[in-house]
Amino acid sequence: MRRPDQKGEGFIELALVLVLVAVVLIVILALLGPEITTWINNLLG
Repeated sequence: MRRPDQKGEGFIELALVLVLVAVVLIVILALLGPEITTWINNLLG
């Protein structure tokens, strides 16, 4: 059973996970951005 003072912990943990995922995606896009752009341009013709 949850204590009353733990009410917001789930939301905080979820927010931290979402922030971590966003940071990882930004880093991946920053590193692979030019390659993705080239691949899309080649795909579209």
